[in-house]
Amino acid sequence: MFSIGDFILTGGELPSLTMADAISRNVQDVLGNAESLDVESYEDNLLEAPSFAKPENFQNLSVVKEFLNGNHGKIADLKNNLSICKTKYFRPDLLKK
Repeated sequence: MFSIGDFILTGGELPSLTMADAISRNVQDVLGNAESLDVESYEDNLLEAPSFAKPENFQNLSVVKEFLNGNHGKIADLKNNLSICKTKYFRPDLLKK
């Protein structure tokens, strides 16, 4: 038995397509970039950290400096902390597992 979440649908077509998509992404050459599987948007009961890109300032908001300086250890720590914060806010139920 499989579950794709707690919601009601009109039939089994959408859950079937969801399962087919989840399985096929693990078949070689289905994804354009094999590294796409390395970091998923939901992994280890955490939601994905926000992504930051250029420009460095947008609508008076600045990109976090660690993302700009190339310190990969600090970037990994920051992304993990942001994942925890995002999960606590949007899906606190995931942290209780």
